[in-house]
Amino acid sequence: MPQSLSKICLHTIFSTKNRRDIIDQNIESHLHTFVAGILINIDCTPMKIGGNSNHIHILNTFPGVISISKIIETIKKGNKYNNFH
Repeated sequence: MPQSLSKICLHTIFSTKNRRDIIDQNIESHLHTFVAGILINIDCTPMKIGGNSNHIHILNTFPGVISISKIIETIKKGNKYNNFH
């Protein structure tokens, strides 16, 4: 039987409260690095992270071993040391 492979990507957008412009250039790269660390720790490969002063876009792989809601929850909690495995 031939092998079946798939790759699922998840695109998430987080907005600042009331779409306030609070993500300035001084913290933007640190924020992106922090979010990438959270994703790596839960086996979701970050593919692209970007945005502007009032929102952030995240494109990452979806491993299928945890739910989408758990991925979102983990990013929102900001705990890059949490591991579900």
